[in-house]
Formats: sequence, structure tokens, C-alpha cells
Amino acid sequence: MKIIVITLVILYLSMSLFAGVPDNDQQKLIGEFWFFLNQKNYEKAISSIEKYLNEQPSTLYEYQLGKAYLFSGKKLDKAKQIFLNFIQNYEQLDDKQGLTLYGAYWRLGMVYELMGDLDKAKECYQQGLDIENNYYCENALKNLGNNTDFNRQLTEPEKLSYFFKIWHYSNDFFAFFDQIDLDWENVKMEYLPRVQATKNNEEFYWLMTEMLALLKDGHTNVNVQGLWKPSFITTKIIDDDVYFIKDESYRKNAMYPGDKILKVNNIPVADAIGNTKKYISASTDQGMKIVLEQLLINFNNCSSVIIEYENNGKILTETIYLSPQKSKQNLPYIESKLLKDNIGYIAVNSMYPTKEIIPLFDSALDSLFKTKALIIDIRNNGGGSSGTGFHIVSRISDKPLPVFDSKVRIYSVDMFDKWFSDKEMFDVFYSVYQGIFPDTTDFNEKLLREKFKKSEYQIPSHPPIYDKPIVILIGPKTFSAAEDFLAPLHGTDRVTLIGKSTGGSTGQPLVLQLNDEFSVRICSRRCWCADGYEFVGKGFIPDIDIEKSIDDIISEKDMTLEKAILYLDEEK
Repeated sequence: MKIIVITLVILYLSMSLFAGVPDNDQQKLIGEFWFFLNQKNYEKAISSIEKYLNEQPSTLYEYQLGKAYLFSGKKLDKAKQIFLNFIQNYEQLDDKQGLTLYGAYWRLGMVYELMGDLDKAKECYQQGLDIENNYYCENALKNLGNNTDFNRQLTEPEKLSYFFKIWHYSNDFFAFFDQIDLDWENVKMEYLPRVQATKNNEEFYWLMTEMLALLKDGHTNVNVQGLWKPSFITTKIIDDDVYFIKDESYRKNAMYPGDKILKVNNIPVADAIGNTKKYISASTDQGMKIVLEQLLINFNNCSSVIIEYENNGKILTETIYLSPQKSKQNLPYIESKLLKDNIGYIAVNSMYPTKEIIPLFDSALDSLFKTKALIIDIRNNGGGSSGTGFHIVSRISDKPLPVFDSKVRIYSVDMFDKWFSDKEMFDVFYSVYQGIFPDTTDFNEKLLREKFKKSEYQIPSHPPIYDKPIVILIGPKTFSAAEDFLAPLHGTDRVTLIGKSTGGSTGQPLVLQLNDEFSVRICSRRCWCADGYEFVGKGFIPDIDIEKSIDDIISEKDMTLEKAILYLDEEK
């Protein structure tokens, strides 16, 4: 779940909104750039993005080129000019693509450090800190003169410090210990010697990824860019079988959609699944499976992968190698159309950014207002801001609905100082949180305790209300704030859910930025429906479940949408 702060999810940026949609050759250069950057092959990354920029100017990729120059230690004068230009033109950018002004000062400061000008570097870090209080510039000031060893290995005391901080913050704030069979104290004793035995940063990061995955929560995980090395092969897991679906890299392979995968690097596929699952943070089986289907075939500890598979009764093998992902256009925030029999269709593919999505949704709904029924498709919606979904609810319910109930485990007042430092977040959601601030008068009586107050916040109706029948299409990719949208509707008869169970994970993560490349999230807020249904760990269950065979999946026939249309036609 996200309210104001947005979940940090590791995604490769596939295109620049500053530059429009690139052609196929340009797309390949973008894919190569991100691929080589994550491999820390800066020379090839620079070559790819320079070729791209020669044909297609882009503020985003100009900025990324500056970062690549910085990381390589080459062409520092050009890197300096890129960041200076970005800073000077920042206010004129219509779409900043998530790039921040303080971030540019931070990068510029590191360029000056590499150039030996510590006074200029200090000035940049301070300017970035003056713009917005942030970890990066604050930490850079503390480590002035030591911020540019990008391959520095953590010392054992640093690893231990990070390990104990992660363990203790999880111990104090993680919201779902009662839902998992785990002795967290024993975890500490088991992992301590393993931390000490790690030989490099990557081993340590993987160990922490494994440890947090024990908590079985989709909002509790490690974030290190480039740690996972995916093959970009999508599989489909049905019962005990794994099928090849597609390869989104630039490789040419012999496998066909529907081929059954038998072994991965000579390991039976069931064992390969077990080896990968232990690093994936998921709240439900369906949430785990959807991630596994993307990451099962990976290059995490190898430079090539041997796949044994069955094609038309023949057992074959294929060796694949690392390759960039093909760039593709992101789904639009909102898609709408008029279907047959006067049924409206709106796909809501994200819950962020709220300010852009709400007017797009309102416009789509208004254009379909005279339809006899409506389908809202959130199967590809991984979340964003809860407020977006609440607005949608306000347009389809003629009476106020409660958002959800929630509680947090409060260990210190500092927790809420961090959460509510954002005034907009505090003002908008104060009514939800009021009453759960700690009562410090009995703080010493019991350090770790539960505080709870039933939420009194309700979503008011926002006329004009669409009052015809509504079907919502859901699936395991329906996650986080997209599930928050479903929570107020649960237990009402306002909508019918069709598809597969949702991902079953939401909550307010506490983010720990441990160094420039390493952060973790710990889910610290527990939410459930106002009618008492706890969907975290279960998901929202469809009223009509749609089962698909491998042939159905390969055909790309949208059985879920077809069923929704049939259902609404029968509801006359």
C-alpha cells in the first residue's frame, strides 16, 4: 500500500517520456544501456547511450549518461556539465521522470570529489540538503572525500552493523509475526556467523535478501539495483509443471511457447524453484508464483544457463547467455473502450501518480456513463497511491464507505516522526491514524505493545455516481494500493470480482537506507477490511474464478474478460 511515499520497486526504465517512443534500433540501445550499467560495464553502457543520444535527445538519458561517466571515472568535465545543465533547467521540465534536484547536486558533488575539488563537492552536498533533507547528501557530507570508491567492499563491522539494524527494526516494527511460524531470535543466531562468513558485498546482500524473505511479506524486502540478474524469460507454473512462455531479450532461441521445462543447469525444475523461492519476499502462494515465473531462469550465480525442455515428446537442451531486455512501452495509466452490448471497459494499470490518473479515470468514466454495465480491469495494477483507488470508489458508490482498519506496533515515538514528516501525508490521513500515537506515560511498563484504534475515515461519494452493475477483473498482479481499492468494497454487493486471487499484500513499509546502493523495506502497518476480512496473506478471492490451461495462456485468449461480458449480459 502507498499513501504518499511510493514503493521503490526495481524496474528497468525502458524509455524516456521526454523523448517520445523510440524506434526499434533506439529501443535496443536503451536495453543495452541498462543491461551494461547493471553489469557495471560502464564503457559499453556509455557507448550505447551516446549512440542513442546522437539520434534522439533526452533529458532522462542525458542524466543517466552523466551517471555512467561518473561511475567510470571518465569524461568528468562532460559529467559536470550534464548535471549543471540539469540543475539549471530543472524547473522548466514538464515531466521530471522521478529525478530530483537534490539528487543532481549529490551526483555533481561526487564529480567534484573525483576532480579533487572537495570545497565544491561540500557546497553541492549542502545545497542538496538545503533543498530537501535526504540520506544521500547527508551521508556524503559525513564521508566527504570518500564517496567515490564505487567498488568498495563492506568491512565486517559494517556488515554486522547493517545486519543487526535490519534484525532489530524487523523485531520492533514488522507487523505480521503472528501470521508466520518463525523464531526470530533463532534467526539472529543462525545468520550471525553466516554474515561473518560472507566474502563480498554481493554475498552479504543475498544473505540479507534470504533472511527477510523468511518473513513472507510482499512489502518486506531488500533493494539492491542489479542484484538479481534475470534472463527476461517468462514461464508459467501450472501445478507441478513449468512451461516456457516467451523471451523478452534479444536472444534467438529454439524453445516454443508451451514447451515444458524439465531442468535448469542440470537441476530438476522443482529443485530450481526451491533454490529461487528462498530469496523472494511474498505474502501468498499466488504472489510468490507470479514473481517466480519471471525470475526462475536467472544468471544470479552463472554466466550461462542450460535449459532442458520437452518439445513434442522430444527432450532437448538449449544454452542461453546474458542478453539485454527488449525495451517496450509501458502500459498507459488508463485504457477505456466501449465493448459489445453497451458494456464499458476501463483498465486502471497503476495507482500512481494520483494527480494524473484521477482526471483520466473521471474522463473515461464520464464517456461511458450511459453504458448498461462497467468492467474495471486492475489485473496489471501493482499499486501506487491508495488515494487513487479511494477516488474510484467515490465515483461508483452512492454511500460513504470505510477505507479499512489498521494498526501498528509502536516501539518509539521516532517512528511517527519519520512517517509524518510529510505535511501532506499528515493532513490527508490524520483521521485514519489519530489515536494510535504512543501513550508515553506507560512506555516503560511494556516496551513492545500493540496500539489500535478503529478507523473512522470514510470515503464520501463523489457525484455523478455510476450506479449500473460493475465487474472488477483481478489477478495475482493486483497488489498493494490496488488491493486497498478493493478493501472498502469488500462485504458490499456493489461489485463482482472475476479472475484469480490478488497478491495479498499491502501495508506501510519502513524504509532503511543503509548505504548508497543498499536499502530494505519492513512492513510496519497492518491493514484489513472494515468488515474484519484480513486480505494480507490471502488476497481478495474472486466471486468467479477463471482457470486457464497452458493452451489458453499460449493463445492469449482473454477468458476473464469474456466471462465478465457474459456475466453482465446474463444479469439483465
